[in-house]
Amino acid sequence: MQDDKKNIFLTLQYFLNPHHIMKYLFSLLLLCQIIGLSAKERVDSILSVLDSEIEHREIYYQQKEKKLEDIKQQFRYVKNQQEKYNLCNRLFNEYITYQYDSAYSYAIQTEGISHRLTDKNLSIQADCNLFYCYLSTGLFKEAYDMMRSIHVANAPDSIKSEYYQLCMRLYSDMSSYNEGTPFNADYNKKITTQLSEMGMSCWACSDNNNAETDDNGKGAYALFLKKSITVSAGENQTEVVIEWAKTSWEITFEQGDIVKSITPMSGGSSDREKQYTKIQVVCNANASMKQRTQTIHITDLTNKQTTDLLIEQEPAFKSVTLNIDPTVKYQPIAGFGGMYNPKIWCGGNLISARQLDQMYGEGGLGYSILRLMVYPNESDWNADVEAAKAAQANGAIVFACPWDCTDALSEQIKVNGKEVKHLKKENYGAYADHLIRYINFMKQNGVDLYAISVQNEPDMDFTYWTPQEVVDFVKQYGAKIRETGVRLMSPEACGTPPEYTDPIINDAGAFAQTDIIAGHLYQGFTDLDNGYVKNRHDYICGLYPRIHGKTWWMTEHLFNDGEKSDDPSAWEFQKWQYCLNHLGKEIHMCMEGYCSAYVYLYLKRFYGLMGDNDKRSPVGEGEIAKNGYIMAHYAQYATGTTRIKAVTNNTGICATAYINETGNEVTVVLLNFTGATQCIEIPLAGMKRANAVETNENKNMEVISTEMLESGEGVYVLLSGNSIVSVRLTL
Repeated sequence: MQDDKKNIFLTLQYFLNPHHIMKYLFSLLLLCQIIGLSAKERVDSILSVLDSEIEHREIYYQQKEKKLEDIKQQFRYVKNQQEKYNLCNRLFNEYITYQYDSAYSYAIQTEGISHRLTDKNLSIQADCNLFYCYLSTGLFKEAYDMMRSIHVANAPDSIKSEYYQLCMRLYSDMSSYNEGTPFNADYNKKITTQLSEMGMSCWACSDNNNAETDDNGKGAYALFLKKSITVSAGENQTEVVIEWAKTSWEITFEQGDIVKSITPMSGGSSDREKQYTKIQVVCNANASMKQRTQTIHITDLTNKQTTDLLIEQEPAFKSVTLNIDPTVKYQPIAGFGGMYNPKIWCGGNLISARQLDQMYGEGGLGYSILRLMVYPNESDWNADVEAAKAAQANGAIVFACPWDCTDALSEQIKVNGKEVKHLKKENYGAYADHLIRYINFMKQNGVDLYAISVQNEPDMDFTYWTPQEVVDFVKQYGAKIRETGVRLMSPEACGTPPEYTDPIINDAGAFAQTDIIAGHLYQGFTDLDNGYVKNRHDYICGLYPRIHGKTWWMTEHLFNDGEKSDDPSAWEFQKWQYCLNHLGKEIHMCMEGYCSAYVYLYLKRFYGLMGDNDKRSPVGEGEIAKNGYIMAHYAQYATGTTRIKAVTNNTGICATAYINETGNEVTVVLLNFTGATQCIEIPLAGMKRANAVETNENKNMEVISTEMLESGEGVYVLLSGNSIVSVRLTL
């Protein structure tokens, strides 16, 4: 009972609208006659219900919207075309008395889906839906044309009945519209005829597309009932209906790739009245990324008149558009790399010259940044020289970070009840000299450091610094260190917290002596559903506009979930999806967050970029891990560029784009998190050629094919599910 009341309310909301009420008065009076009630009694009854229930209108709206959303959810994810048709038709019926615009939209979609199905009755039903839409808004010309295009001779009685009622309504509305004109009587006569012949062949159907042909006295014709059809991308078979009379006909088709065969190719008879013939069209699969078209023709052999049917075939994959704007530029990209395994911590897991060459050498992964530890004891400094020289010889940036000061310069203090190492303020000068000696030592041995950090993670338990102490040191001794020609980075705190970063940015003296704002991401960066992470993410992404032409670098992070478990299934870092969702996503978000460099910890470790001898390593010692290839996509396609604007119309596809210094090359790094193959359309004016590589669970930087857009101004690229793809576009 409650549902009945709700439906009455929603229906009357539509039909009692002043725009509609006159249009449907005739139908209301006719209905009242049929059921034996006076119009006044029926309306009074309806209005009585409405009056009693109108105060609940908001509840009804909410219930209606929830029902609609439930159907929409099913519609979005269902793949079977028959099910899609049923759900789309349900949405049309739900909206037709609720929201006309939405009803019309679903009517169009229903018709489109019906073309991909072989059931002619579904197409007729879809056409009737559109007929209803045109009629309901007074589009009489469109409604009349639609009426003439629908042929219900062989349709079920339910569809015939619906169609005939729509025809009656059309003539009724046209009669009202032509009140006082000579046409009014004619339309009223048609209404009477329509009522009397309900359930039989509608007389209007004889007043069909062939009326003009009949007028010339020949009566011979052959035509397709539809002007165009759409077929799916796979190899398929579809039916096409031909209407013909008093003639023989034959089918021909243009050269093309869609049609494989047509059966029959000819038919008809000169002595037969109007007939319908189904032909079977077998279509080849479309393996391309483009929509294809082909036209078939039917010729009336009596009059030699030809009509056409356009066949449109969907591409193998629906495309996702990536729009690039090279004129909108963001931050420069210095590069990507990792931490060199320090001698004092990884004595049994050092990186060989050959392994280093795999990452930094010509034809390698393309890494361009090497991070070193500034050992507290000067006797250890020589350990990393050869590696640094080798990386530098391949064009890499080499920078260094101290973890601990020497014991002679430090003291033990309590921080939050815990004893930690702390640099004495009176030894700031000596500590600065310690860093300068390291810079000079490396230079004397052939390594020109790019930058040096004040302290790795001053907020942690290595050598502890307060934010103000970092500011004071940089203000007092930053200039002296920078006189060596080496850049100074700070504060390099563990989670890039505002407590450490803001004091450097906000103090004019300290900021002037800081070349690179550096920080780590150990408190998380990508989980934006977490309030804390979201706030810190937004803070970090907001750094770039505040540092006035300087850059910020992410200089340390790692992903090692499950490393302490004895159960191999818990070693998440071994799994491709984990690597893509963590390292891939984080680098992408760092690039979008105006980061200029990304550095991983470590280069060689079971959770790192290259495998080691640990039993937990996903690859053999010295072999490149999935993390290593993920970083390689950015290293090879973004290093030395400037990030530019790139926007996709699919939230499951993440993309960043870059342009080189000369402006003749644009590169794109795409991450597909959808789990399904996606076709990416990249329009770009002036593009001459393109190439792409892909990494997924089964591929490592494997070359994949690209396909030019029809315009020649851009490219199609296929991304497999859960993959990272890089594209190079030459202008």
